[in-house]
Amino acid sequence: MKKRLLAFASAVMAVIMSMSVFSGCNLVTTDIERDMNQIVATVQITGAEKRDEIKKSDMIMAYLNYGNMYVQYYNYTQAQTFTLILDSLVNNRILVQNAVMESEKVNAKDADGKDLENYSEYPVAAYLDAEQILNAKYETLKSMNDLLDSYTDDGSTDKKGDSVIGEVRTVPTDAANAEKEVTKAEKEEYVRADNAKTNLLLSNMNEDYRRKAFNDVVKLLQNNSLLGDYRDGDLKTTDYYKQTLESYYENELLTAYNEKVIDEARKTYTFDDIAEKYSEIYNKQVNWSNTEFIEALSNTTATEPILYCGLEGYGYVYNLLLGVNDYQETAISEIKTDNPNISDADYATARKDILANTVISDLRSSWIASGYDGAIEENIFKFTGDYTFAKDAANSLAFQGVVKHLNPEQAEEDDYVAEYGVESVKSFGLDEFITFMNGYLGGTIDDSTSYTDLGDSVYNNKIYKLSGVEEYDEKIQELLFAFSTDSGSLNSGKGYIVKPPVDGSNTEEYVDTFAAAGRKLLEVQEDSYIIVASDYGYHIMFYSEVLSVNPDYETLQGYLDTLGIDKNGAADWTEYFNNMIETYDDFEDTDNYLYLLTDSVISTAVSNAQTKNQNAIVNKYRYETKDCVKIYESVYADLLG
Repeated sequence: MKKRLLAFASAVMAVIMSMSVFSGCNLVTTDIERDMNQIVATVQITGAEKRDEIKKSDMIMAYLNYGNMYVQYYNYTQAQTFTLILDSLVNNRILVQNAVMESEKVNAKDADGKDLENYSEYPVAAYLDAEQILNAKYETLKSMNDLLDSYTDDGSTDKKGDSVIGEVRTVPTDAANAEKEVTKAEKEEYVRADNAKTNLLLSNMNEDYRRKAFNDVVKLLQNNSLLGDYRDGDLKTTDYYKQTLESYYENELLTAYNEKVIDEARKTYTFDDIAEKYSEIYNKQVNWSNTEFIEALSNTTATEPILYCGLEGYGYVYNLLLGVNDYQETAISEIKTDNPNISDADYATARKDILANTVISDLRSSWIASGYDGAIEENIFKFTGDYTFAKDAANSLAFQGVVKHLNPEQAEEDDYVAEYGVESVKSFGLDEFITFMNGYLGGTIDDSTSYTDLGDSVYNNKIYKLSGVEEYDEKIQELLFAFSTDSGSLNSGKGYIVKPPVDGSNTEEYVDTFAAAGRKLLEVQEDSYIIVASDYGYHIMFYSEVLSVNPDYETLQGYLDTLGIDKNGAADWTEYFNNMIETYDDFEDTDNYLYLLTDSVISTAVSNAQTKNQNAIVNKYRYETKDCVKIYESVYADLLG
C-alpha cells in the first residue's frame, strides 16, 4: 500500500456530515433559525478577494458530527469543545484562503470549451484542474448516495450459508483490505448528469423503500436547516449538497497545496543524507558488546537489520510446525509414562509412529469469513493485497479447500464487495503434504545430503537442497501463514535465531533436535530445508540467513549492491534515489531497503515541515496580522454553557 504523508489540520464540516452521524431530530427549528444563521466569526487574510463567514449553525453541525466525541471520550467540557471547534473552522478558512492565493486560476473547461463548473458559485473550483473537479464531484455524489443508503432498508438479510470458519488466524503485520481504485472513466460515468443513480432525483427512486429513504433524508436536512432552495425533488439543489461539494473542492485545493509543501521538503534530502544515517546504524552495531548483539538479534527491523556480526555461528531459520492434536499429545506423553527407562532411539521410533498420523490443513478459513482481500479465479481462491507475500500473483498460495461466492448476483451494483464462504478444507497426510509443498515451491530438489546424527528424529534422514525457486522467502511465508501451528513463526521476520552450541554454563534454548538441525542448515546454507520431529510435531525448518562479518556492508552502496534491487535503468544508487524521490507517492517497490530506510529518515521531518508551514500561516494571519480574523463570542456564548 502506498503511504502518504498528509495530515490535514482542516476540519471539513460538510464532508464529515456525509457520514450521517448527526441526529435526525429537530436541532434547528424555525423559531431559532435566525439565531443559527448569526455570524460567529469572519476570516479574510491579507490579499484574499472575499471574506468568509462562519455561522453558529456551522459550530452546531461540527459538534454533532465530531465534537461530542471530545466530551464523551476525552473528558472535554462543552465550552472547551466549542472553542476547539471554532478554532478548527477558523484555521480551515485561513488555510483555504492562503491556498487560493498561492495557486493560479485554471478555469478548467470540457472538450467543447465549456466551463466544468459555475466558478461564480464555487470560486475555489476555478483553481482546480479537470481531474480535481471530477474527484470532488464524484466524492460529493458518493457521499450523498451513502447518506441515502444509510436510511435505506430493503428488508433483505445477508445469506451466508453454512461456512467452515475455524479458529481466528493471525494476519500479516499491518495487513488491511485495499480500497477499490475507481478509474477516471468510472468516475465520469458516476457524475454524468443523466445517470439515474447519481442525479439524486426523487422521480428516479423506483422502489418504495428507496423513496422512503429519500424523504427521510429531506426531513433530516429540513430539521437541520440544510434544505436551502430545495426544489423539484432534487437533492442537488439543497444547501447540504452545495456545502458538501464546496468542501470537497476546498479539500482538493488543500491536498494539492500540501503535496507541494511535502514534495519541496522531501527533495531537500539527498542520497548522501540517507547514507549518513546508514553509517550511524552500521557503526552502532560495530560497537555492540556481545550481550547487545545477542539481544539485538530478536529486535531487528526492516530499517535496521543486522549489518555487522562480530560473532560466528549465528543465523536464522524458518519453522513450519505441523503440530500434534490432543490425541497425539496424550499418546506421546504416555510413552515414557508406560516405559520410564525407554531408550532415546526407541522413544523416537514410538513417537514417529504416532506422528505418522499427523493431519495438516489450511488454517486461513477465518480470513475468508472476515472478508479479507481475495478472489476466486479458475475455481481456486487466492488472497490478494496485504494478505499475500508473493509479489508475483502466480506464486501466492491458493487456499486449500472449497470456497463459495456468496453474493455473485450483486456484482454489477455500485460499491460491490465480494463475499465468500468456506464449504470445506482439504486434509493432508504427512507424505501427501510434503509432496504438495515441494510442488508449490517448485524449482529442483536435491535430497542427496544425508543427515543421520539425530537418527529417526529426522524425516527420511535428509536435508533437501532447493534451486531455481522463485521468491523463496515469500513462498516460505505463504506456507507459514497457511499451515504452521506455531504462532511464534508468524510475523517473525527472518525466523528463529540459531546460536552456536551451548557450553557448560548455559542451557539449550530450543529442544535438542530443533537446535541441532538449525545449525546444520546454517552449514548447508543455500535454499534448503530439513524436517525433524519433536514432541510438538514435525518441524519443517527452512534456511533463512547466516550472519557473518561482511565488508560489503560498511557503506550503504555496498549493502544495496548485495540485495539485488533492480535499479530500473539508473546508472548508480544516487540516480536511483533521485528517481525515487521524484515519484515517491507512486513508487512501486516500497518494500526495498532503500525506500524503507529513506521513509524512516524523512517521514517525520517531512510531516513536521507541513505542520510547521500550516502553523506559520495560521499564526501570521490569525495572531500577527490585525483584523484578518474577527470572532464574535457573544453570539455563541450560550453554547459554552
